[in-house]
Amino acid sequence: MASKTAFLTEYFEDAYRDAAKKRREVVDRGVLLIAHLIRADLPTATAITVNGSVMTTVRHGDEILWKFNDPATSGKLLPGTRDHIRDTLLDVYAFYPLRKLLAAADWQPVRDLLGSFLVPLPADPDDDQAPTGLDGHPADCVHCDDRTGRPHAACTHREPCGTCAREGMQPVS
Repeated sequence: MASKTAFLTEYFEDAYRDAAKKRREVVDRGVLLIAHLIRADLPTATAITVNGSVMTTVRHGDEILWKFNDPATSGKLLPGTRDHIRDTLLDVYAFYPLRKLLAAADWQPVRDLLGSFLVPLPADPDDDQAPTGLDGHPADCVHCDDRTGRPHAACTHREPCGTCAREGMQPVS
């Protein structure tokens, strides 16, 4: 009896660990999808803030590119895109409903906005295949706009693109 109990306990714990990994995978893939959707309209986006299933801002560093219910920025994301993002956030919350779990997934609680998180957007896994601009830099390269060899204050690149590296740009520290 004891050996069967031990086996079934282990069997249950294996399933529990697998489910936890899959929940985290749902969050990570959901954020990757959201990043892709946003960058179709706002290619320099680096983070979003969310409150529940509501995306409240899209950011590039400290700059707000889009804000919920802001007439000045509302046209920057199409309504269908916003709906797709809301639906994806609802799905993420269905799998990862607890604040401490979201914080463990690199979602940073926003101190002055109860229930809100700052969510860093992952890099596009196909970035190395991105179209290049006229000077050989990736079309969305903001690391090297002034070509001074110094990264911009709002830049979040951890490493310069290949062209920037050849030009002596240094990674952001």
